[in-house]
Amino acid sequence: MFLVCLESNVEKLVHAFSLYHNVPKLLNTHQGAGSLTCLHGIRVLSMSWVILGHTYAVYVGLADIKPIISNGLDAFKILNSAWFEAVSNGTFSVDTFFLLSGLLVAYLFLKNLKKNGLSGKMMGLFYFHRIWRLTPLYAMVIFIYVAYYNYFNGPLWPDHYYDAENCRKYWWANLLYINNLLDGTKLCLGWSWYLSNDMQMYVISPLVILPLFYLPVLGFLIIAALVGIHITVTAVEFWDIGVGPTEGGIESMERLYFRPWVRIGPFAIGLALAYILYKTKCKLNIKKPLIILLWLVSLAGLFTIVYVTFTNGKGGNEKWTKDGMAAYYSLSRPLWAITVSWIILACCTGHGGVINSILSWGAWVPLGRLTYGAYLIHIILMTIYTLTRRSLLLYSDYTTVYLFLGHWALSYGASFVLSVAFESPMMALEKIFLPSRKS
Repeated sequence: MFLVCLESNVEKLVHAFSLYHNVPKLLNTHQGAGSLTCLHGIRVLSMSWVILGHTYAVYVGLADIKPIISNGLDAFKILNSAWFEAVSNGTFSVDTFFLLSGLLVAYLFLKNLKKNGLSGKMMGLFYFHRIWRLTPLYAMVIFIYVAYYNYFNGPLWPDHYYDAENCRKYWWANLLYINNLLDGTKLCLGWSWYLSNDMQMYVISPLVILPLFYLPVLGFLIIAALVGIHITVTAVEFWDIGVGPTEGGIESMERLYFRPWVRIGPFAIGLALAYILYKTKCKLNIKKPLIILLWLVSLAGLFTIVYVTFTNGKGGNEKWTKDGMAAYYSLSRPLWAITVSWIILACCTGHGGVINSILSWGAWVPLGRLTYGAYLIHIILMTIYTLTRRSLLLYSDYTTVYLFLGHWALSYGASFVLSVAFESPMMALEKIFLPSRKS
């Protein structure tokens, strides 16, 4: 019997590192019964928005190190055009990710709680799985990031690229998921602040989910308190520094963008949405006129949140008052999460129509699995491309869109390689050594 078990485990270990087994699993488009199928499309489209925004942001961010574009005045005109608000406000894509995170964490936790009950083992696996899911690939990317720096060169390549150099000193803060709480000048993988926020919110999520399950009123009061903290702290911080998160350098980013207390609102709203879907079993009977009204309000809300900022000192408009700016920065992210929540709720309860058909397309499923790796690697690829050039970039919309498509494809391609070679084996090892873990 022992030999049979040993042989079986050896076979599973071999399969864990087998491309033949991992690639079909990764590319499988099947979505099981009860899946929230629209989330795959939302996840991939949000990641695409992130890559688009960072494609443009690279011009600005890397220009702080060395000039990288030859027609800066043309770029300035484009950056201040009305349509560009959809790019500059791409930061709302991150709030969508926080919403999805809260939704999935609570939805799966509530279902597991109902099926298996609360236990110490369940809670231990709840935290272990998250750490095991994120950390190995995260650590590998940090290693790659530090290692590649010495093997590239060019006239634009800086003598000191502080983000990569920070990884040599402060990698531990990333792997402890606290780098968003450090001085912003010490960030390693500057975009990884999101992962620390997400992990910190995940860690405290049972303090909300358990009350939702056993005493829903208390759970919703806690959610309201978290959203209130988000709104209040954001308003107070803005009043103190007087500029938006991307307008005041590293200090405004730290205080209005990186810290968990100014990002937790969408996550908390995701927890509430999860409870609604769990209790209704994804079935809501809503009259058609109300459905149409809610769709119109939701889409109008999304459009307004993104484009209303053009009236803030652009296109001949006067700058907003400090009260107006404080209201926008403190309320826009929770409102964004609420409007996206309606889209998810409608799609998951049979009221999504053609939008649900698009978001639930099977091709989004494997791309959704690759989104985490694409997020980790995409700016590294952008940096290599930009700083190893032998000439300055000529800024234009066409060039940038072309670069965006290339960055998107390479990011997901690199994520595929990382996933089949490293992430998928790690997940398979968890199933071998912890076969009783429930999803």
